[in-house]
Amino acid sequence: MRTKITLGALLAGLSAVCLHSQISTEGDVSRAVTNTSSITVTGVFEIGRTAAGTLSVLEGGTLTSSTLSVGSNVGGLGSVNLSGGTLDIYYSLRLGSGGTGMMTFSSGTLNIGETLTMSAVNNGRSTFYMTGGRLTAQDAFITQGAGGNNSAATLSFLGGTAIFSSEIRFGNGTSSMLVDGGDVITGRLHGAFSGGTATLTLNSGSITLTDSSRQTNIGYSGSMALYVNGGSLVQNQSAYFVLGTTSATLTGTGTARFSSKADEITLGNVYVSSKGQMIVALEGADFSGPVVTLAGLGKQSGARFKLELDNYTATENKVVELIRGGTASAYEDIVWEITGLGEYYELVGDGPYFENGSLSLGINYIPESAASADLLGLAALLFVRRRRDKESVRLRR
Repeated sequence: MRTKITLGALLAGLSAVCLHSQISTEGDVSRAVTNTSSITVTGVFEIGRTAAGTLSVLEGGTLTSSTLSVGSNVGGLGSVNLSGGTLDIYYSLRLGSGGTGMMTFSSGTLNIGETLTMSAVNNGRSTFYMTGGRLTAQDAFITQGAGGNNSAATLSFLGGTAIFSSEIRFGNGTSSMLVDGGDVITGRLHGAFSGGTATLTLNSGSITLTDSSRQTNIGYSGSMALYVNGGSLVQNQSAYFVLGTTSATLTGTGTARFSSKADEITLGNVYVSSKGQMIVALEGADFSGPVVTLAGLGKQSGARFKLELDNYTATENKVVELIRGGTASAYEDIVWEITGLGEYYELVGDGPYFENGSLSLGINYIPESAASADLLGLAALLFVRRRRDKESVRLRR
């Protein structure tokens, strides 16, 4: 006798199987979890403390913990996979505190009551890879308090929304953060600190800086570089955006490169210190609106400003709006380093000029035929001159 299985019964059975595998652990963990849908772990929940350990929170699962520590000691290798479930952490999520900690976040919800901490101990290694879902936390401390520059951390926001209500801080180690499709919202960016090196790259998606009173520091007592190649970077118009430390006793350097390929770059009061550099890059052929909009511009003596034209490809004469905002006096004594001007282009006048509230640049296109004609004309002149020189020699003989 055959038993007829309906589609509803089959789906219910599959759902029951999935339900029992929503949260699970393997390897070196402080508490083993096997096929459960909801669990609360008091104290510190350690994944990969001195050896390899993994935690998976899948669709429908809910894990609550005071603190989650992943790869906490030398030799530890911890890995967390959040895919569709909910991970609630009262205090902090620690990745790579002495060992190696990794987190992959593709969907679901990650709530951190206080801080996402990455590689906070010397020699720590950590990776945070987010492609979807929603993250909320107070801060992100990246290699902060490492006690040296032998720690390293990498963050990738390729999808979803990550909210850090206070700040993202880059510390004493080697920090790298990529936003390429995700949306990151935070009060400010701050770092790097003494001995540290940080790189922040925005290719697509967005970074929004909401704090109105605290300044964003690109280069504090360490070195930091910001590359806005695409997407949107928007800051509260009341705040300061500082490149390089303004302190005479600190050595932090800061560079920001703003590409015309970005969808929007809107900043508060930009201040470039003697240890800072602001780069505006004109790329492609289509330009609508300013590359950068700012509330104000200030600078120290020795501040550096650069205009990159290496990837400029327009085939007609153009006036490009570089920066909107600031005053004429803020720009009048800036000496722009201009690089990459191709053989088929020439600048109009003396370079960037301030007019009607904006800094602009005129670039004329020299068609290839005209450029070739100029070269031929020059060659003809040289030929005539050489011929006259030879005739002059014969006459002297």
